[in-house]
Amino acid sequence: MILPTKFMIPPMVVLTPLLVAMMPLLVAMTVMTTMTPPLAAMTPRKLAVIPPTAVSTPLLVAMTPQIVAMMPLLVAMTVLTTMTPPLVAMTPPKLAMVVSTPLLAAMMPLLVAVTLPRVAMIVLAAMTPPIATILPPDGCYNIPPRAAIPPSPPAGTAEDFGQARRELLAHLEAVAWTPYRASPEFGRFVQFKWLEGQAVTAEAFVDFRVLGKGGFGEVCACQRRTTGKMYANKRLNKKRLKKRQGYEAALVEKRILARVHSRFIVSLACAFQTKTDLCLVMTIMNGGDLRYHVYNVDEDNPGFPEPRAVFYTAQILLGLEHLHQHRIVYRDLKPENVLLDDAGHVRLSDMGLAVELKEGHNKTRGYAGTPGFMAPEVLRDEEYDWAVDYFTLGVTLYEMLEAKGPFRRRGEKVENKEVTRRILHDPVSYSDRFSPAARAACEGLLAKDSSARLGFRDNDCSQLKAHPLFATINWGRLEAGLVPPPFVPDPRRVYAKDLGDVGAFSSVRGVELDERDAALFDTFASGTVPIPWQEELIETGVFEELNVWGPPGTLPPDLDPASAPGGGVRSGTCCLL
Repeated sequence: MILPTKFMIPPMVVLTPLLVAMMPLLVAMTVMTTMTPPLAAMTPRKLAVIPPTAVSTPLLVAMTPQIVAMMPLLVAMTVLTTMTPPLVAMTPPKLAMVVSTPLLAAMMPLLVAVTLPRVAMIVLAAMTPPIATILPPDGCYNIPPRAAIPPSPPAGTAEDFGQARRELLAHLEAVAWTPYRASPEFGRFVQFKWLEGQAVTAEAFVDFRVLGKGGFGEVCACQRRTTGKMYANKRLNKKRLKKRQGYEAALVEKRILARVHSRFIVSLACAFQTKTDLCLVMTIMNGGDLRYHVYNVDEDNPGFPEPRAVFYTAQILLGLEHLHQHRIVYRDLKPENVLLDDAGHVRLSDMGLAVELKEGHNKTRGYAGTPGFMAPEVLRDEEYDWAVDYFTLGVTLYEMLEAKGPFRRRGEKVENKEVTRRILHDPVSYSDRFSPAARAACEGLLAKDSSARLGFRDNDCSQLKAHPLFATINWGRLEAGLVPPPFVPDPRRVYAKDLGDVGAFSSVRGVELDERDAALFDTFASGTVPIPWQEELIETGVFEELNVWGPPGTLPPDLDPASAPGGGVRSGTCCLL
């Protein structure tokens, strides 16, 4: 059926969108023709070496906008076919409305889609040079080979390292060592090392009052004559050592104190002998021991408040950690062996019962310690490790807070056998002087099963340090000595027993010393320990006063007036103000 003319849709109404959508494709083909040289003009060899990307890439770039532009047209035509009923069944008004509305809806996205490809083609034409200008003159396009990964340089041989070492040493000798040997500083250093290696005798010190006594001797305050530094001199009687078989304990203490270096363990400055004694010159601790402070400083209110006890426990813990990292089991931690210095910091002392674990052996055996402080595994004569020291730490913490041991009542005199039974079987009771954190810490340290006990794990005490009892402790600052102590000893007070209470040793009879004893004494008297000696000379300023002497009859540079700033001879007149 042929519709009248007034009912016919003008052809341009339908064809216009199609032509508009096709125009970008025609433009793209024109650009491609301009950019790409005619393939027929190229020889087969040249044609073969043209990389596919040289043709496909611009074509894809040009075709992409067309694909995008054609998709709305296809969608619009599908929608138009679905929505529009047969035209013959519609009256002219309905036909006009049905046809015009879908066409307008379809043309809107086409207008947008057509505009974008035109802009894209303009930009593409401006940015992309013709492919003929990209190819070499002969039309060939040679793809550069993939860059080869350079092989790893060969590992240096022993000869290479030896040569580098020789060159480095030669350089250092030329620019550093040779000038340093000619300087006064080198002469001062040599004199310092010479003094360090000199034999130490009793004449190097002046002894003062007796501070205390032990099983083999006594401890007195002393002062080095050359520097003025104060020390504690622990004098061990030779005959008493032999009679009580204490040689091993003396050698162990000297060896361990010379080996460790911590601000929480007394330092050994030197070891020497006299006719009657073996002498250990150590850090002086004028503040007394913890036992004296627990029971004698305030006799009406013995014990410490918890913050003070926690501070001391934390410093003791750092000392134990240092010992255990050096594979040393202390075995004799108790308040008597924890000493205070002038500032109120504490250090561990008396290493006579300590034992060094051999490499590959993490346990030892032996009955050693103080009754009431020994761990259950020691009392059962089992093998043990450094966990025994954390049991004694728990006993020490308990005594600092309660002013009595955990296994005996205050003022109670009980036999060691009963104390052993209580340690092995009885639970520990706690008063209201223990906070929940303090009680939990003591329970963890006093665990009868060593595997469940708080302490040294994986070469440190991080687990114990994280306990709530130490929540206020800054471990880094504490280890650096930057945390102020809760108590500072009064320098005018002597924190030790009266001389009459110390008592005197009776003479040892029936003991004779022989050549084997003399050889052991020579081994003990090893002289100066380097690190404390260096610290002493630096702290006292003596190192800067060491004189460097030249040839006989000459003055050292620091004493020669001609070498002083300004030069010339100075007046010898001295004025005291």
